[in-house]
Amino acid sequence: MRVLICGGQTVGMVAVPNRGGSGDVSADLIQASRVREDVHNKLDELNARFGFQTVMLCGKGGAKRLGLNWATAAKVPVEDYKARRFLSFREAEDKVHERILTKGRPELLVDFSGADYTNRLCLAAERSGIPVIKYQA
Repeated sequence: MRVLICGGQTVGMVAVPNRGGSGDVSADLIQASRVREDVHNKLDELNARFGFQTVMLCGKGGAKRLGLNWATAAKVPVEDYKARRFLSFREAEDKVHERILTKGRPELLVDFSGADYTNRLCLAAERSGIPVIKYQA
């Protein structure tokens, strides 16, 4: 199965005090580690259930990095869809989403704590008949 992994840029990253962190670095490190472990466990569980043949990634940061790390460890091939730099952020993301859904043809979308642009991708996938599984990481 071809699976698209998406989500927020900060999934599994250490939060800093002015961006949602507690100010307690040890606690924030432990929390980030738990989130990374949860994402890997969910992907293991879904892989056992669906049998991932290809992991598709888009965006940057958190969820993409964790998806790449998981796929590398699980020895599942990866396809990375990058935005074109000459477009505005929103235009670039929308074009990537369109390219992923039409050319990449995912059979499942897994969203880990998506941001607004990820929510738009989830809606577009659902409209295209692609099942979407959302997790709060």
